Amino acid sequence: MNTKLVSFLLFARNKKKTTILPVILLISIFILSACGQSAPSVTETPVSIFTFTSAPPTAAETPVPATKTPVPATSKATIVPIPILDIGSTEISPKDEMVLLYVPQGKFLMGSTYEDALASTNEKPQHSVTLKAFWIDQTEVTNAMYAKCVADNNACILPIYKGSNTQSSYYGNSEFDHYPVLFVDWDMANSYCSWAGRELPTEAQWEKAASWNDLKQEKYIYPWGNDFNGSIVNFCDKNCTFDSADKNSDDGFADTSPVKNYPDGISPYGAYDMAGNVLEWVNDWYQSDYYVTLGDNTSNPQGPASGDSRVLRGGSWEEFDFFVGSASRNWDNPTVANDYIGFRCSRSLP
Repeated sequence: MNTKLVSFLLFARNKKKTTILPVILLISIFILSACGQSAPSVTETPVSIFTFTSAPPTAAETPVPATKTPVPATSKATIVPIPILDIGSTEISPKDEMVLLYVPQGKFLMGSTYEDALASTNEKPQHSVTLKAFWIDQTEVTNAMYAKCVADNNACILPIYKGSNTQSSYYGNSEFDHYPVLFVDWDMANSYCSWAGRELPTEAQWEKAASWNDLKQEKYIYPWGNDFNGSIVNFCDKNCTFDSADKNSDDGFADTSPVKNYPDGISPYGAYDMAGNVLEWVNDWYQSDYYVTLGDNTSNPQGPASGDSRVLRGGSWEEFDFFVGSASRNWDNPTVANDYIGFRCSRSLP
């Protein structure tokens, strides 16, 4: 290489960067001279050996406006309020459409006092009983309700007789669909309650639902109060064929009456026919002195462990006024089924 050119290049390397372009141009001219080519005249437009163009912006360089990815709101669990149960609360059974009445837990007075001259010995002494909360059927089980159980793959057997005291066609006759079912023994009643998801009430449950005023903390002789009223209960009145019937009263029926027929005779919890219409099977075995052996301040009594008879409560259309009192205790062989015995169910709470 030409020694002058090398010296020039070494000189140019040591200069500032601002001299690079003029130096490169001079080098080009010098090379062209060495190669025998004439340098361009000053009137010629110099051509740069570098072309500067603006590169298109890359995707990374393109400004992207900031966006916020929407975050779906977190779902909140639906809070279903727990119903507050109290006197007046009801529920409807999905099996037989029976309305059930809520009876709150607490203490009540069961039985009759020694001072009550009209009370039977087996009702005494009156004693305090504490019960857990429970549900009680609003009415006696009707013919139409019982028929649902029979129709459900014979979960219940037919009543032993389909008539009543005055009617040859009673069960299965739509005219009497809303009358209490008759001619069912204790096992038949118990089977029905099991099918319906309930059970026969204990004596204590039955009596509290029939006679205790929770608001006043008062015990009633009859579901509606302490004075007998023959117009709001189906008992043995002038329509009854017995000689000792109360001929001064008229309840309008010779034997059973439709359930809910006497709204003025309901109990403090709203139960119908807890007095009269039909006697009702309850869960307990019968023992005449059970209250004596039970003592005072007991909780959730279940009755004697065994016995020969089951307890019946409430009186019926063929009984007199002092037998339809809420503390009155009747009893019979559990295999008995006749035209003045029916039942209602209950459902205990934990």
